[in-house]
Amino acid sequence: MALGAPLALNASQTPSLFIPGIDKGGTSEAYLALLDAAPFVEGATKEPGCLYQRDVAGCYRRSFPGGGASVDATPNYAWAYLVDAASLARAAAPKAVSIFFLRRPAKRIRSLHNYWRADARIGARLGAAVDAHARVRVELDYLKTPASARLLGTLLGPAPTHAAYAALCRGLGPWIAAERPASCAAVTGPGSVDRGAGTSPSCPVHVPFLATTLYYALLKNWLAHYDADDVAVLESESYWRDPQLLLRLFPGRFDRRRLHANEAAYRTPPLSPALEAELEAFFEAPNAALRGLLAAWPSEHARVAPDPNAPGTWWREVPHRGVIKP
Repeated sequence: MALGAPLALNASQTPSLFIPGIDKGGTSEAYLALLDAAPFVEGATKEPGCLYQRDVAGCYRRSFPGGGASVDATPNYAWAYLVDAASLARAAAPKAVSIFFLRRPAKRIRSLHNYWRADARIGARLGAAVDAHARVRVELDYLKTPASARLLGTLLGPAPTHAAYAALCRGLGPWIAAERPASCAAVTGPGSVDRGAGTSPSCPVHVPFLATTLYYALLKNWLAHYDADDVAVLESESYWRDPQLLLRLFPGRFDRRRLHANEAAYRTPPLSPALEAELEAFFEAPNAALRGLLAAWPSEHARVAPDPNAPGTWWREVPHRGVIKP
């Protein structure tokens, strides 16, 4: 599917562009590239996180004091579950446009684990006890429970809700505390089960990895607040191979040397073949729902790349004996 006309950028809107996700999907590279492409201006930071602040408008004024076309590339807005970031974005910048970068789920999950381990603050708390296999295994088990299955049915159906998504994410910590307490340290590091006064025991999970990779539900929630004509979706792997995909959305100067700023920072060791196959199998249904949404993009100017109906991308792959193959 060829990208349609460029996104209609409104430079008087702050921010003019959201890159709400997905973290570990190439958002830093895209942000640097956009700063090289007129008319974008550099703000105080790539990720102002203003939608999480009490004074959203004030945060944006401080982040972009000079005016001009501005970019909020906070890449966890897409999967925020403590707040509905899509609703807050619409209230703050109703005429903004958005770009989603979506990376193959298993690779994003491995990279996300390594990112948190490398983070100076969170990594120090996690410690060497945290194991990617345990992290994925426990969350897979949680998502197979009857309660999670009901929520997943809603999230992969025609009308997913942010409430169902928030419930799925919020339920992980208490479930681990109740059903897998011995696994808590391997998932979250020192501290084990948090037994705060007046609260139910909960394993202090920093970020659910699998639930925050349910791209179909996340994208549907954003489209509930923004017109599809103002949203573009790029497969991360295709963007890394062909940066021109971004240029077609925002024609302008492009400095190829600034690409892949984070590529070497977080090497992702593989999971065991059996667990990786199980992870891929789990995402078969979510990826199929995503493919259906992308293939029927409700916009006159389809801004989805590559074509979700063409083979050769992870969102077009089909299962074969438990392993995802083209």
